[in-house]
Amino acid sequence: MNFLAVKSYLFILVVLILAIFIASDDADDTALAAEDAPAVEDPSATNLPSTVAASAANHTLCYDYFLQKDGCVQSSVDMPCTGDPNAPITADYAGIMGDVPENQRFRRRYDTTNGSVSIHGGGGICGPYDPSTVSGVCLWSGTSWVNGADPQTAGWLNWAGNGNCGKQIFIQRQNQPETVQVAKVLDGCNFYTTDPAVGCFQIWMTKSLFDKFNPTAEEDRSLLIASPFTWNFDNLDGQTPENAPL
Repeated sequence: MNFLAVKSYLFILVVLILAIFIASDDADDTALAAEDAPAVEDPSATNLPSTVAASAANHTLCYDYFLQKDGCVQSSVDMPCTGDPNAPITADYAGIMGDVPENQRFRRRYDTTNGSVSIHGGGGICGPYDPSTVSGVCLWSGTSWVNGADPQTAGWLNWAGNGNCGKQIFIQRQNQPETVQVAKVLDGCNFYTTDPAVGCFQIWMTKSLFDKFNPTAEEDRSLLIASPFTWNFDNLDGQTPENAPL
């Protein structure tokens, strides 16, 4: 074997040794990186109950409030209450949704002398409506403004989370089942509260619905029925899931 052949052989051997060394070093670095990388949990492997996870993603603050408080939600599809199927929600009083220009829609008027309250309608969260001819209600809009852009702040509804729009509810004077009326969710009101324990129970109504409760002369004058009302989404028997609350 001549000198040039030996030299070529040694060169090839050195190149092979270097290649093996580099490959081994890269493998070690990859193994270390894998050990140091934070573990990524399987999204399905969560300790939260599936119903809670679904609720957080799909339901309103009021739905979650009642689910946490009672362990169920009256009239709901996925977490209905199995106790008293007719248990309603109680509101301390019911005010009026009036009809004025849209830019005044959420003005609320107080008369501290006689306790009168009114709220003005127009182009609501669920679309335009005529409160003098349509029987409808206004439910809590949540912890932000009525026109909130975040659906996670919706009480029963807001501009960004309006899945409860158009759903049918029943409402009656408390302990007077003969006064029951059916109406639709037309709008959201903030009721000047950010507390679900207050807001989720409140309800105001259009003048058309108000008149169906045969208000007294004083109630008609003040546009306020100061006695308690009970109401709920109209799916207590589970036969009308399209009215189930979100």
